[in-house]
Amino acid sequence: MQSWKSDLHLDGTYGEAWCILTSLRVLAWDGPSPAGATPRGADLASDSQWHVRRLYGNSFLVAEQDGLQVELCRFSQTLLDTFESACAQIARAAAAARNQQPDRGAPREHRNLRCPTCGRAFPPGSDSCPFCVDRQAVLARLLRYLKPYGWRTVLVLTLTLANVAAGLLGPILGGDLVGVIQRSQAAGTPAAVHAGEVSLLQIVAILVSAGTFTAVNNMVLGYQNRWLGQKIIEDMRTEVYTHLQGLALDFYNKKRTGTLITRVTGDTSQLQTFLTQGVPQTLVQVATIVGVIVALVGIDWRLALIGLIPTPILFLATRAFNRGIRPVYRRIWTRLASVNAIIGDTIPGIVVVKAFTREGEEAGKFRVGNRRVFTAMMAAAMREVTFYPFLGWMVAMGGAGIWAYGGYIVLTGGALSLPSLVKFIGLIGAVYGPVQAMSQVTGQVMQAATAAERVFEIMDTQGEAGQSGQHIPPRLIGGLTFDHVFFRYGPEEEALRDIQLDIRPGQTIGLVGPSGSGKSTLAQLILRFYDVSEGRLLLDGRDIREYDLAWLRRNIGIVLQEPFLFHGTIAANVAYGKPDATQADIIQAAKIANAHGFIMDLPDAYDTLLGERGVGLSGGQRQRISIARAVLKDPRILILDEATSAVDTETEALIQEATSRLIANRTTIAIAHRLSTLREADVIVVIEDGRISEVGPHAELLARDGTFAKLWRMQTEMNERAKDVLPSLTVQTAKR
Repeated sequence: MQSWKSDLHLDGTYGEAWCILTSLRVLAWDGPSPAGATPRGADLASDSQWHVRRLYGNSFLVAEQDGLQVELCRFSQTLLDTFESACAQIARAAAAARNQQPDRGAPREHRNLRCPTCGRAFPPGSDSCPFCVDRQAVLARLLRYLKPYGWRTVLVLTLTLANVAAGLLGPILGGDLVGVIQRSQAAGTPAAVHAGEVSLLQIVAILVSAGTFTAVNNMVLGYQNRWLGQKIIEDMRTEVYTHLQGLALDFYNKKRTGTLITRVTGDTSQLQTFLTQGVPQTLVQVATIVGVIVALVGIDWRLALIGLIPTPILFLATRAFNRGIRPVYRRIWTRLASVNAIIGDTIPGIVVVKAFTREGEEAGKFRVGNRRVFTAMMAAAMREVTFYPFLGWMVAMGGAGIWAYGGYIVLTGGALSLPSLVKFIGLIGAVYGPVQAMSQVTGQVMQAATAAERVFEIMDTQGEAGQSGQHIPPRLIGGLTFDHVFFRYGPEEEALRDIQLDIRPGQTIGLVGPSGSGKSTLAQLILRFYDVSEGRLLLDGRDIREYDLAWLRRNIGIVLQEPFLFHGTIAANVAYGKPDATQADIIQAAKIANAHGFIMDLPDAYDTLLGERGVGLSGGQRQRISIARAVLKDPRILILDEATSAVDTETEALIQEATSRLIANRTTIAIAHRLSTLREADVIVVIEDGRISEVGPHAELLARDGTFAKLWRMQTEMNERAKDVLPSLTVQTAKR
């Protein structure tokens, strides 16, 4: 018997759970023992398929039979390797129980999901360990953003130090004032009193000047600090967003929109605060501590020793506090990113949410996520409200020691004078204050380092340009050859298998097959959204990876099944692929796409402002604008990805007419579910389960009576039934 311990219950709550493999069955339950629990299980001899179903942040061990799935065990990503190994062992035991040879399948690429240094699981979608990253190197890299603005950085530091110096004049002059009063009272002569008045006026004048200087200095410092901070965040956000634009689709498949928004906006804002406030404060506090300690030792080294006793304790306590608060800060960020991801998922899909009346459920998910953020925030707050009062208590104890020892020396006529004691007491506060501030700055450093890790993780992800060739021919002819092409989205997700296909320049190829068979994947390889896993994809006889990526995509146009339009005018959307197009070019492209008529019927015609994703237009209208966009781009290779699948018959006719003009003299790959749209294709390619099953012209495939012919008959029968049903529905509606 073999057993595996899990860290999640089946409902997703944290807790101990178990899965055991016996000679006959696999059993699982939530809790430390099966007593009182509801066990789940599956027989090894049953015809079940065993696999691990991965989710975001956790996974399931699943037994599947006849399309039904039994979830046996749930676990976090930390145990993913353990349960994938368990799944393989169970599959072997099940095969043995059925007297079969286990299906080993294709060799799986193993990705290390744990940090090799500390053994912790990597965060989902990340290959870096937040606990073992070199924070000093991260912060040193972060400080390089200050380099282009060196003189402003120096100015900010200088003005800040000047403020600190002006602030120290108060306690220093306070001691001098006590000395002046003592001397005047001791002498008791009019001349001594007059001299004391003159000294008092001088001290007041210095304090007034210092206050005026500080006010003016704060105005200049505030502006320079704001300018520096906003400039840095502008540079950083631009750099991160620009780099995001150059990343491959595979990166976006692993990241959630809300998480990326948090990194581009929230994390960079946190880094701005650190660079413009944390760094100057740290340098100023260190300089203040060192300078004041030297002054205190000069006044009385024994008293300085007593007053500084709490300082090392404060530093050690701060170090322990930061070590404990670090994972709390990361937990807060992770939960905030999850809340942002919920918003990023539901707001764009609000139509679906409302159509399925899921407002309450989505609000509930957000409420739960928000509660988790609150819990993490309060965990941090509990640590902070305990730690910072402790610092204050230590400061108070140090102050009491100074008053006790210093007052005793003054009262007994020791070497310390009353003015020196007053000056010492004023200055010692200038040490404790920076020490307390340093503890808070250290927290900023920890948060900034964590935020910087996430930003630099994006920046260090290799973009598509890094995997691109340099070849730019004078012109693209448009011939394509798939030479034994295999493609996998992941180690176990083989989407295309041994694709062999020749497409001649100017030829129109129709791709048909069931949903999920690999049609769109094949088209995405041409655009190099992904690269082949095995084999070669040749463009005009040369490996497509050798071409300059930007040049390649400028010569390929695509019309998607769900056209995406940006917030802006219709003219700007049509000219998206050719921003320098003239108004005449835009209108001509719209006419070719059968879009000019409805555009001119709009109040502002081509200057009509579209809502997000083209809100305000019908699906067919958006599709025709998408076709106009491809027409204006004038590509040598055109990909039509089910361009008419979601429109009515009349609109389909308009789109078909537009596409027939668009594909002239271009190499065209047309993906379609409606087989009638591919009658005029030169060659039709049928793809099933990632493989090419049939190739040939429309008439030849019908005569062959294979997969294509069966699909054709099914669609024809469905169309005939629809014609029979529609009249009866019309009659019933009229009677009502």
